[in-house]
Amino acid sequence: MKSTFILIALFIIQHLYAQQPVEYVHPFTGTDHMGHTYPGASVPFGMVQLSPDTDTVPYSIGKGYNKDVYAYCAGYQYKDKTICGFSHTHFSGTGHSDLGDFLLMPTMGPLQLNPGTRENPESGYRSRFSHENESASPGYYSVLLDDSNILAELTATERVGFHRYTYQKSGETNLILDLTAGIYNYPGKNIWQFVRVENDTLITGFRQTRGWARTRTIYFAMVLSKPIGNYGYENAEEIIYRGFYRKFNEKENFPEMAGKNVKAWFRFNMQAGEQLMVKFAISAVSSEGALNNLRAEIPHLIFDQVRKEANDKWNSELSRIAISGTDEVKKNFYTSMYHAFLSPTLYMDVDGQYRGADQNIHRAEGFSNYSTFSLWDTYRALHPLLTIIQQKRTSDMINSMLSHRKQSVHGILPVWSHQANENWCMIGYHAVSVIADAVMKGITGIDAGEALEAMDASATYGLYDGIGDYIRYGYAPADLTTNAASKTLEYAYDDWCIARMAEKSGQRGLAGIYDRRARSFENIYDKSTGFMRPRFSDGSWQKEFDPLKTEGQGFIEGNAWNYSLYVPHDPARLIEWAGGDALFIAHLDTLFTMTLDEKHIAESEDIDKRGIIGNYVHGNEPSHHVPYLYVYAGSSWKTQLRVHQIIDNLYDATPGGLPGNDDCGQMSAWYIFSALGFYPVCPGNNEYVLGSPSVEEARLTLENGKSFVVKALNLSAKNLYIDRILLNGKPYNKQYITHEDIMSGGELVFEMNSKPLKKPTSPENLPGRNRIFNQ
Repeated sequence: MKSTFILIALFIIQHLYAQQPVEYVHPFTGTDHMGHTYPGASVPFGMVQLSPDTDTVPYSIGKGYNKDVYAYCAGYQYKDKTICGFSHTHFSGTGHSDLGDFLLMPTMGPLQLNPGTRENPESGYRSRFSHENESASPGYYSVLLDDSNILAELTATERVGFHRYTYQKSGETNLILDLTAGIYNYPGKNIWQFVRVENDTLITGFRQTRGWARTRTIYFAMVLSKPIGNYGYENAEEIIYRGFYRKFNEKENFPEMAGKNVKAWFRFNMQAGEQLMVKFAISAVSSEGALNNLRAEIPHLIFDQVRKEANDKWNSELSRIAISGTDEVKKNFYTSMYHAFLSPTLYMDVDGQYRGADQNIHRAEGFSNYSTFSLWDTYRALHPLLTIIQQKRTSDMINSMLSHRKQSVHGILPVWSHQANENWCMIGYHAVSVIADAVMKGITGIDAGEALEAMDASATYGLYDGIGDYIRYGYAPADLTTNAASKTLEYAYDDWCIARMAEKSGQRGLAGIYDRRARSFENIYDKSTGFMRPRFSDGSWQKEFDPLKTEGQGFIEGNAWNYSLYVPHDPARLIEWAGGDALFIAHLDTLFTMTLDEKHIAESEDIDKRGIIGNYVHGNEPSHHVPYLYVYAGSSWKTQLRVHQIIDNLYDATPGGLPGNDDCGQMSAWYIFSALGFYPVCPGNNEYVLGSPSVEEARLTLENGKSFVVKALNLSAKNLYIDRILLNGKPYNKQYITHEDIMSGGELVFEMNSKPLKKPTSPENLPGRNRIFNQ
């Protein structure tokens, strides 16, 4: 039976600090199966993500990929009934993983250094728990560990995790520090671990891993509120050479621990009701850097103060967009904003030092260094969102990318980078889209000349992923590279971005080169099928072609039906190929209404039925712009219908409430834009295509001191169609607004109706008319 103390504590943690907009955030959203989010404590864009890990499923047990590990990309699964401990680094929403550094777990009773199993928790240090006694809010997480009756509470600053453990029973207790634990673990991932017990309340150390980030080193400093009684460690490693350390009993009360499989323990004698506080700072530079981070960010032991500061930081950031609407919309909107502000992550110490891609130590001069760039996902909507409401951070992130390029032995911009490593995940060179979009929108603090040089270098690096053959043939040949059709399409869009950047910089010759490359998508359009199709180096088409299938068809995370619509820089050509507006609209209708059979759903990557409407795959990113393509064909009302269909059916604030992996905020950024009533179909051209809002009103507070207000008059579940638009009080007929419209401040009013306005849009009011191709 739970003690009265525990029930009171849980009541307090659930109701303390409740205020807009934080009270609408549901951190458990997306923690079940597909979303791959974590519920733990972090601050906006923080380096520390302190969160529970609910199992120890490995990436491999020595016989290839273990598919069960996929569910644990964020370390936590809502369906699980045990917790192994609390680690300090996590990805939010990814479909591959790493991290899970420095797992701490408080226990009582006999010392056990194995985590045990979900079926038999007593066999290790893990504990049962119940969602009834678990709570999460921005910057805070708590759970009652049932087996030890310990209330665990977590909060964080940018670089420090703060634990508070309240013990309900007196006796000897253990604090386990498992340096072998991690996400996507496999035999041999842990290269080295080192721990120093500096005194009876300070422990420092580091660990090196070889995972998704091939060469990764992370340091820590841990401060305890109570002196250690005894301590020790085990190193489950066969050691042939021990040198003269054999003079010592290293297993217990020896202040230096080292090995490849270090599990340390610290013993205390606790009284009922007593609390143990643990401050745990990280650094990529040194243990001294970690200790400096700790001293700068939490120089005291007042847990509730740090929790309040974390809450206030979230309230401040989430208040950049203040909305009104139904409770359901508020929950989904602010939960989406919360997820969108978890990545990219700060990656430097308080003194500006950080580890670079060359594994040397650098100092960020004039910018804050960021990492966790899931660019294949986030260039589509997350980074465009940040250009509106996080302009200073956008500048910092781009300077971080440019620094990465200078430190990289390849001399190119990041593809998918985290913690001083390029992991080369996914395709494209989409840093160029992020940079071009920011520069075209006037984001300051970016050297446009250096940026253009970096973009050109990335797009001409022939060693990378078929780029050399793409340049040679005018498309990526399917017999020379994998995912050839997807690469051709994405490279073509990236090239268009470089052309716009070169054009803005006055380099017309370079712009012409990339404008011609931007038309490479035309070389893989097969008129006989009406789809983009993989093509071989001899010019022939791939014969075995199923437009409903992804695997083996030249595409990645999308089939030909979805990917053939990926020409964001020239939808007009797609409409032309379809035979005109009416036939293109009919094609889109078929995509949304056709039935995708079980076989093809099962073969789809990273999604399940929840992320699919007909054959439209919202659970993966390549088709996120597709609902807005109706506008280009003059049928805006169908975009309005489809957007609400997606928002109303695929998003909700529950553990299973995301239609696919959140992918470092991209899935959430789509919701934020769409709920506001507009979306960046083609980052780099400063246009946002109009959809249909889900918020009754939104006020965007901009960093230039101005505000942009969106209103949806008469909005209801039935009134989802736009009858009339007003911009700054004047009738507005265009089906897009520009970045300049937003940043100038003002008011965009949608007058809503239950009946669609089916009158075709005049050509001069369609988006995309400012695109220039130098033939």
